[in-house]
Amino acid sequence: KSIIGPEQRWGFQRNKTPEIKELADRLFGTVSSDRAAVINAYLDATKKKGDSQKGHQVFQTICITCHRIRGEGVEVGPDITDVRIKPADALLTDILDPNRICEPRFMAYQVDTKDGRIVAGLVAAESSESVTLKLAGGVTEAVPRNNIKAMKSLDQSLMPVGVEATITKEQMADLMAFLRGE
Repeated sequence: KSIIGPEQRWGFQRNKTPEIKELADRLFGTVSSDRAAVINAYLDATKKKGDSQKGHQVFQTICITCHRIRGEGVEVGPDITDVRIKPADALLTDILDPNRICEPRFMAYQVDTKDGRIVAGLVAAESSESVTLKLAGGVTEAVPRNNIKAMKSLDQSLMPVGVEATITKEQMADLMAFLRGE
């Protein structure tokens, strides 16, 4: 499970091909819709003293492709340098329930192209000729408007729900120690 990142899991589990979606659900499990229960299960991580160095490794494994902190990482989602001042339980909630509070500029959009591709990302720019999406890893893709079949807001953060499938409670404590600069 941890070899496949949350973004890739999210993509497989939202795939329009039923066989791929079903296989992804069997392989990764389905994400609990009860985010409060998931947060509650991880609350102990906010009380443990994590290892910041190990947390840095966790950040590099699952967060770095979309987040920037202290000059490291890729700025797709919000810069998370300010998390030092955030209460630990609020930070945990942001990580495990990214859709609870999401600024409009970080809402994911899906563009279905006429050539059969599906591109999901944050709208970085729009013009009369194209829509440019910012994807995980900081890659941008300009989709010509004449190739857009449909475009819709996914009404959720680009950050996938279900990061708990790739991180243990101990790793969460370590990640939080790193993010908070402890």
